[in-house]
Amino acid sequence: MREQQMKALQRANTVRFAAADVKREVSSGILPLRDAVFDERAQSVVLRDLLMSQRFQGPLKVDRLLDTLNVNGYRRVSEITERQKWLVADAA
Repeated sequence: MREQQMKALQRANTVRFAAADVKREVSSGILPLRDAVFDERAQSVVLRDLLMSQRFQGPLKVDRLLDTLNVNGYRRVSEITERQKWLVADAA
């Protein structure tokens, strides 16, 4: 593999591992969801997945919350607006 490809793979792995760390921290209660929504490491995570990483939050609860807030949960955290991030953070 070329050096450029190796760097791209390393960057992709770094982003994936950071996203997994954020979800793990939210799940264990170390990082509150309110902070996770604004965390730089969570920007590549799908919003619905981030919400479901909380304890006792299944797909039904998460979908109802997102419907109530009128936020598309299938977008990445980096793709939602600042206002939507605050809505999710305040609701969580």
